[in-house]
Amino acid sequence: MTTVTFFEKDGKILEFEFDGHANYAHEDGIVCASLSALSISTVNSLEEIAGLNENEEYFVEIYEDEDKDEVKLNFKYKTDDPDKDYISQILLRSLLLSVKNIYKEYSDRVALYVKEVKKC
Repeated sequence: MTTVTFFEKDGKILEFEFDGHANYAHEDGIVCASLSALSISTVNSLEEIAGLNENEEYFVEIYEDEDKDEVKLNFKYKTDDPDKDYISQILLRSLLLSVKNIYKEYSDRVALYVKEVKKC
């Protein structure tokens, strides 16, 4: 099972986490591959399209446990630039929408949470 969690504050996505493995073998693990592609593509888009600077405005960690065949991706961002923030929120909302669509089809393989945080 892959657990995907989005963390919001005041209606803005500030962080997301993908953890686990979908264990869905049909068509070469389409669920896990789809989630992986979406998460990495979003991080790349945040840098290339929104113009976020790694370590200054965003932080991403990827942990791999080869013994369990699991991967964990954790992403956090914060920028004071309103243009970057606007574009980032569009990209992050698009990611959430895509994950929701996968969740609707494969809820037995994906757990999805959206949590409100008090501080960042």
